[in-house]
Amino acid sequence: MMASIPLWKELERELNFDLEWRQGGCLYVATHDEDWTSFQQWTEVARQYGLDTRTLERRQMDAVVTGLQGPALGGLYTPSDGQAEPRRVAAAFAARAAEAGALFFEGCGVVGVERVLYPRDPHPQPNASHAPRALKKLRALFPALRDAQVRLQRFFDGTMKRPRSML
Repeated sequence: MMASIPLWKELERELNFDLEWRQGGCLYVATHDEDWTSFQQWTEVARQYGLDTRTLERRQMDAVVTGLQGPALGGLYTPSDGQAEPRRVAAAFAARAAEAGALFFEGCGVVGVERVLYPRDPHPQPNASHAPRALKKLRALFPALRDAQVRLQRFFDGTMKRPRSML
């Protein structure tokens, strides 16, 4: 998690898109003893990985979040945590990929990437020989993907369609 924070900060610049990344922390509320016990156990694991996660008692939570209402035994707080708006992230990747010649196929469930279609083929057929070139382009376009292992287990079941605007 800590290693991903600089990636998120850089990603907005790389994609030239406001991803609505906010690093405002994350607080999970424990309303039952089981939650509280689980949170305390998790802090031990988090510490081993260098995370700044800690448990907060109710009065400490009130100092972090104003206006907190309802019953709470305590919370699990990670001040360095952040989030981006998922729809904006997907739209940004799609826009940059389309600029690089990517095609989008709708109405099909993809569970991985195994084959890539050549973008200018008027009658596209799955063809694994295009995958290395496409992956090289993607890695150049998105440096964060340089070490990604991309493998397709199932491709598409329909025809090509123009991508709907996600922006």
